[in-house]
Amino acid sequence: MSLKIASIDDEPYISDQIFELITQNFKDFTIVGSAASVSKGLELITNETPDLLFLDIQIEEGTGFDLIEQLDVIDFQIIFVTGYENKAIQAIRVGALDYILKPIEPKELINAVNKAVETNSQNFYKDSNTVALDYYQNNTQKTIVLKTLDAIHLVKIKDIVYCKSEGNYTTFYLLTGDHIMISRPLKHAVELLPDPLFVRCHRSYIVNVNHVDRIVRSGSVFMKNQEEILISSVRKDEVIKEIMNKMK
Repeated sequence: MSLKIASIDDEPYISDQIFELITQNFKDFTIVGSAASVSKGLELITNETPDLLFLDIQIEEGTGFDLIEQLDVIDFQIIFVTGYENKAIQAIRVGALDYILKPIEPKELINAVNKAVETNSQNFYKDSNTVALDYYQNNTQKTIVLKTLDAIHLVKIKDIVYCKSEGNYTTFYLLTGDHIMISRPLKHAVELLPDPLFVRCHRSYIVNVNHVDRIVRSGSVFMKNQEEILISSVRKDEVIKEIMNKMK
C-alpha cells in the first residue's frame, strides 16, 4: 500500500528522523513535506493531502490540537508526537488518539505506522480532538473517547456508573444500560477518569460516587441501579472512607 506521509513539528530534526525511518522501512511510501507552525501545517495539508500525518503537540503558533480544530474535514490518519509531558499524554489518552514519544524509538514508530495502515480511515478525529483539547486547556473534563474493535464511542463521564476488569479488558457500564468493552486493563480506565468522581473500590472495579446509593459495611457498594459492587476486603475501611468523602 502506498501512502503519502507528512510531518508537522517545530523541531526539524524530528521530521527528518521520521522521514528517514519511513524511507528505510516502508518502500512504497512517499514523503510529501514538513512544516513547523499551525499556518504552514494547514497549508501543507491542503496542498499535499497526506494519508498519514505525524503531528507534534507543541508547534509554532499553537498546538497540534489547535491545528486539527481548524480543519473542516480530516480524511487522513494522525499519529501525535510528543515528549514526556504528562498533560499532553493524558489529553491524547482521553481522546483515544494514537501517539509516539520523543525521543523516537524506531520500533515504536514502525508499530504505530503499521497500526495506522491496518486501521480503516475513520473520521473520528474532530470529536476526539475536541475532548483532548478541552483537557489540555484545563476545561472541565466532561467526556472521554473509547475505542472498541468496531466503533468509536464518545462517552459522557457522568453517565459512567462503574467499570469492571475482565483480564486485559475493561467494560464500562453506562447509565443507559449499555456497556462498552475496550481492550485495555483497568489501570488504563483509572488513568482516564477524573479522580474526584471515581474510586477504585476493588482490584476489579471502579465506581462513580455520584451513582452510589448505599454502602454495606460488610463489604459492598450498591449503585442506584441496584447493582452490587464488591469492596476490597484488604482496603475496606479506606475505600468506604474515600467514597463517603467524595459523596459529600
